[in-house]
Amino acid sequence: MTTEVRKVVVDRTDGDDSIIGKGLARGEQVVVRGQLRLAPGAKVTIRN
Repeated sequence: MTTEVRKVVVDRTDGDDSIIGKGLARGEQVVVRGQLRLAPGAKVTIRN
């Protein structure tokens, strides 16, 4: 899996959770830790 920069629109937040209203397709995932070290096209591994 590789990364890309994309603008998203946050509909609302509740504590640490955010609801993305626009900018993502169903099933796509967002990097939430370490994103400052990424560049477009970087390979990433998903951790649970």
